[in-house]
Amino acid sequence: IYLSSSNAVRIRILPRAVAYLNNIGAEILNEQLPRLSISNIKQRINNGQGYILLSQIRVSRYKRPTEHIISTSAPNKIIWIMRNLNMGLIGSLSGEVNILVPMKLEGEAEVLAYGVNFQLESALERSETGTARVSIIFCRTNIQLMNIEIHNGGMTGIALNLFKQGISEQIRSLIETLICKKVTEFINDDFNEKLLQTQTKTSLADVIRINAFAAIGLPNTKELMETFRPYNVNISYSHLEVSVFIKNH
Repeated sequence: IYLSSSNAVRIRILPRAVAYLNNIGAEILNEQLPRLSISNIKQRINNGQGYILLSQIRVSRYKRPTEHIISTSAPNKIIWIMRNLNMGLIGSLSGEVNILVPMKLEGEAEVLAYGVNFQLESALERSETGTARVSIIFCRTNIQLMNIEIHNGGMTGIALNLFKQGISEQIRSLIETLICKKVTEFINDDFNEKLLQTQTKTSLADVIRINAFAAIGLPNTKELMETFRPYNVNISYSHLEVSVFIKNH
């Protein structure tokens, strides 16, 4: 995977860097998803049969994905795939169901998501400061199975069980959207911050100013630029390979 710029600086991401990105992604996911901050969920039951409200929602269960892969494709795409994540969200239940007569809801409701599959496509780009950063292209989450369990709901909980399959399908899309939203926030904040910490950047102007080529026994930098129309310098780090092409104008 390459990151290029118009002033002839090209960065090639080596396989070690892809493995490093994979580790960062897994670390962020497993640290942050169990600590999700989730707004209240209010959902109407079909056919005007009432509504439910979940408040004080927190993650109740979390099982790491069985597969977590980051791969690349030309020229600068990064694909992040996660499979078979299980998680549960629990919150205080309130609302009302109308079965012959209105009944108030109480207790707790736990939303269980099984087999969560996630795919995110992003691009490695140059920021305004010249450092590499990851930009989101699209995100997709699919939940294979969704269920709702009612705890301490009494008779109203039993009544709500009659509708929970339909409610589960309605809440599914909300949870899928939430996961993509949160992971995108993690990428934009934590992931790019950690990526920034791994980078060392020296501008070509600084190289010329300090005459870095002469310092390692080569002719003066300006002389090289005047003598050779293309002069290629390769610099290798453990994660990145930087090629600087200097052209005589």
